[in-house]
Amino acid sequence: MDSKTTPNQVELYVGVLLLDSTDRVYLIKEDDRNKISKGRWNLPGGAVCPKEDLITAAERTTKLETGYSIESTSLGGNYKCTRDDKEWLYVVFGAKPYPGKRQVKTMSEHVSLGKWFNKEEIIHMDSQDLVHPDMQLVYNLALTGSGVTINAVKFIDYNVQ
Repeated sequence: MDSKTTPNQVELYVGVLLLDSTDRVYLIKEDDRNKISKGRWNLPGGAVCPKEDLITAAERTTKLETGYSIESTSLGGNYKCTRDDKEWLYVVFGAKPYPGKRQVKTMSEHVSLGKWFNKEEIIHMDSQDLVHPDMQLVYNLALTGSGVTINAVKFIDYNVQ
C-alpha cells in the first residue's frame, strides 16, 4: 500500500439462519443501521463488537433480536456488501435454538416482527420480500448440511500466544 492509499473502513456483521427441528427458518423485519431492509424479511443478527468473536456475536445478536438462545452449527456464507459510501462484511451462520424457554419480550426495539417459515414458504417466497435472494440458497445449504463445519470458524487474538 503506498502512502496515498488508505485502507477501507469495513464494518463486520453476522447473520443467523435459525432452523428449528422441523426445518423452519426464523426471519425478522427490522429497521437496520444500513437501511437495506425496507420492510423485507431478514436473518436475525447484527454488528460484531470490538474483540468479540463471530460465534459469540451471532449468539448474542440472535438472542437480542429473537429471544432464542442458539447453538451455532455451521458457516453458511460470507458476503462483502456496499451501499453508497459504506462497506461491510456479512458472515452467515447456521444455528438451532436450544430447547426450552424462549424469553418472549427480549426482541430489540428495531425488530418489528419475527416469524417461523416452513420449507415451502421460504423456498417459494418472492425474492422481493427478502433482503437478499441468497437467503434461499443459504437455507438450502443448511438443509443439506453443505455449510462449513463450525470448527472452521476461529477467533485469533495475537496478543495471547
